[in-house]
Amino acid sequence: MNSLWVFNKFSFRESEFMGKWILLGAFLGFFIFHPFVMIINHIMNEPMVIPGHSLLDIIFLEVKMIFSSKMLTWSLSFTIAGAIIGLLYGNVKQTMAALKISKKKYSDIFYNIPGMVYRGKHDWSTQIIVNSEMICGYLPNEIEDKKIGWPNLIHPYDKQNVFKEAVKITEKALSITQEYRILAKDGSTQWVSDHKTSFFKPDGSFAGVDGIVYNITERKHLEEKLKSYSEHLEDLVKERTAEIKNTYHSLEKSEKSTGSLPIMQQMLFIQSI
Repeated sequence: MNSLWVFNKFSFRESEFMGKWILLGAFLGFFIFHPFVMIINHIMNEPMVIPGHSLLDIIFLEVKMIFSSKMLTWSLSFTIAGAIIGLLYGNVKQTMAALKISKKKYSDIFYNIPGMVYRGKHDWSTQIIVNSEMICGYLPNEIEDKKIGWPNLIHPYDKQNVFKEAVKITEKALSITQEYRILAKDGSTQWVSDHKTSFFKPDGSFAGVDGIVYNITERKHLEEKLKSYSEHLEDLVKERTAEIKNTYHSLEKSEKSTGSLPIMQQMLFIQSI
């Protein structure tokens, strides 16, 4: 019920909007375009100067003739033509307003994504949609410049692997995720996670990729710290294990030299008493 009410309300507003343009077009057609065209036509075919009449009198006579019953067909024609033009113009205005709202809506969605949205073409040139600044510091038009370009931002040590993995998505529609380093505008090295999906033309040829790039530098730094800490713990365990082994061997030698019962046997004997 609520959705029907909203639809009817929207339809009423839409009809009201179009009605205004139709009425305006009809008004202009009848009162502006019709007299203007008829006067110009009269001027081109008959002299405007009438003996004994001023210019104002002549204009009044022309307007009176234009709106007479003899010119009714022409008047209706211009009115209808004006209404049609108003309808078409109103439709264009309404479409442009809807496109503007739609563009803002999707623009807001894109800007709220915490990553860079892009489209890569078949030649691997890149069209940046939004949010390149938060990833690498460059503006979209700077990255789209062939002197910079997204491929040129990829770290030299990672570039070969990135392109090698990307080749397979040019063969069929596929989605992949790549993690690699880039060189940011401020000179720093940033880790990114590149989620891309390939698409193809109707003839089956590779057309490009759509993707989103996220900055994962903090996550990578955390992973490196955890790895370093894990390796440190492993080293501590190895050292402690070596110390226990050395102690055991020392006790074994001591037992053999003194001829005493092994420590484990002594402990069992004590527990049994």
